[in-house]
Amino acid sequence: MRTPDGFVIADKALILSLIHESQLRMADFKAAGMDPRLVRKLRNGKRVQEATLARFLAVLGLPVGGEVWRNLMYGDTSQPDSKNVVCLASWIAEGPPSEWITAGNGLQYRIQMLKHCTTAGRRGRGKCYDLSQFSDADRERIEPALKRHPDVLERLRRHRSFPDRTDCGLNGAHHFWVVDDYDDSLTLTEYVQQEAIHGAGLPLKETLNIMKQVAQALRVLHQRKIIRRGLTPDSILIQPDGHVLLTDLELCKLLGEHPTVVPEKLPKSPWLAPELGGMPWSQIPDTEAWEAVDVYSWGRIFLYVATGKVPPESLNRMCDVIPMYPPEIQEMLGRATFAGYRTRPSISEALGAWERMGRIANENHPAD
Repeated sequence: MRTPDGFVIADKALILSLIHESQLRMADFKAAGMDPRLVRKLRNGKRVQEATLARFLAVLGLPVGGEVWRNLMYGDTSQPDSKNVVCLASWIAEGPPSEWITAGNGLQYRIQMLKHCTTAGRRGRGKCYDLSQFSDADRERIEPALKRHPDVLERLRRHRSFPDRTDCGLNGAHHFWVVDDYDDSLTLTEYVQQEAIHGAGLPLKETLNIMKQVAQALRVLHQRKIIRRGLTPDSILIQPDGHVLLTDLELCKLLGEHPTVVPEKLPKSPWLAPELGGMPWSQIPDTEAWEAVDVYSWGRIFLYVATGKVPPESLNRMCDVIPMYPPEIQEMLGRATFAGYRTRPSISEALGAWERMGRIANENHPAD
């Protein structure tokens, strides 16, 4: 972007992508008459003169005034029309953004589909967080925590249940972007609304398949000391091949680390464990208690997928809520959604019983 004093700070991700795709080395830039020190400044996100950026693009064979030039010069600059979404310089908006959404932790964001500037066919699902309502002190706490998204992915080492690649960073003074690669997936909410039978939820076998994948993804997180916290149907994506993807990892809690992006107490939500709505997170005593937070959300989402309805705050007997499910599944979900977190099973316990539960389901419902 262009700075007020006439310099340019180019998007590092786009500069690195351009260098990588060109396969040019520093010696090649030097041979073309460009000082390698200036290339390093561009690559490191340092201020350079406009002429330096023009020379860099000329070496790459890209025109001044073209699309890449405009993204490097103005990609992080707000536009007059508020309907035009300006993302990180590596990405271009594709279609209109969603309405502003309030997350369970009080942060506001909107979702924008994107396409990558230099990689053909690469599309992204961007989340733009609005930080304008926060004080400087709150922003100092929030911004580093939002930037944890790539750190979480690094811990997960490209596991298939989580986004493969991501970009994140500030756009201007008040908007923070997190962009995951995207492949025409539906959120679990959209999928249930589209596929549910007469508004009665998904078929039993499909519900078991989806929720088993969610449980497996949560187990991977817990094994790596990551708590998803605040899992909702809108943060679970169903890919075209039926595979489940967990998103919004910038909102995770890393056990043993601070700061966090949530306030001391979280607002109530149909998916949020009750202890997080009424107990300061600093009072939650141990790892097992934190894992129980995710188990509760998983159980509530299971009921939503099975019935097609958001479960009420107070649940009756599971045999009345999901009468078509085997008693063992009902018992597991009853424990998972119990208000007292000490009585909930671990996600590993749920998966350990899953094979037996699935066998019972297959025997009782062979036609599903």
